[in-house]
Amino acid sequence: AAAPSAAVGLRPGCAVHVRGLVSRPELNGCRGRLVTWSDERDRWQVLLEGAVQAQLLKKENLAPLAEEQGGGGVVAVAPAAGAPSADPEAADWSPTVRLATTADAGNDALVAALVSIINESYRAAMEGLVDDPARFVRTDVEDIEERLGGIGYGAMKRYLVLALKGDEVVGCSSVTTGWRQSDLGQFGMLAVSRSWQRRGIAMKLIRFAEAHCAAMGMREMQCEEMTCTDGSHITSNWMMKFYQERLGYKVVQTYQCPQGHPTRGASTCRDLDFLIYRKPLSADGGGAAEEKRPSWFR
Repeated sequence: AAAPSAAVGLRPGCAVHVRGLVSRPELNGCRGRLVTWSDERDRWQVLLEGAVQAQLLKKENLAPLAEEQGGGGVVAVAPAAGAPSADPEAADWSPTVRLATTADAGNDALVAALVSIINESYRAAMEGLVDDPARFVRTDVEDIEERLGGIGYGAMKRYLVLALKGDEVVGCSSVTTGWRQSDLGQFGMLAVSRSWQRRGIAMKLIRFAEAHCAAMGMREMQCEEMTCTDGSHITSNWMMKFYQERLGYKVVQTYQCPQGHPTRGASTCRDLDFLIYRKPLSADGGGAAEEKRPSWFR
């Protein structure tokens, strides 16, 4: 089969996002760049953000992104006009990601929104892992106010990273430097508003956290997850694949959480594992796996 015409906007090096996948819906909304066209498979090789190996995807499942010059190089932006809550093809849907400031701690509406987003996200992830997800409480107002203001214990410094669309918070993550050792960074409390999921926001938050830690002299990054590792829980399978295959983290420690183990107001309803992930950080803020990307992948 002939390669798709450049007239439709698909050519090697082109920035694209994935859409309409049924067999692998977790990839919908992800961004990447086209590597080359495969005549044999009648598909494009696509290197997605955070991935080491290219994916083979049909042209019908790829939409080109317009590109504009930003402070750090070429940045992909969605091409068509529309409301922020519309399809990922809508223009200007990508949020601003930044560290929280002490002023944010006094914003009652922001605090309430963060508490809601985080608890809702974690309760959804806990379905099938705990006896009553509605009882699972990841955070509260006091905790978020403290994190927004910044937490410091000796060399350890912890902040929240916010994803904002105008005045609306659409996602967040914590970021910590000096976590248990002087050169170890950590991210956690990763959550994205349900109406903004599948748009690469989690990836943006993690990349920001990694870059912040690298800039602060951290040489390694850590995250943790309580999960089901026997292959029977869909969300757990997706998250383990996300951390290991797309982000390049490796499991370095595993702790057992037996059925009935208390956790944040609920109890585990099956035997689970608590996984410690780590990966090295490079001086430019990326993980070691990113060094394998082609030079044109920004």
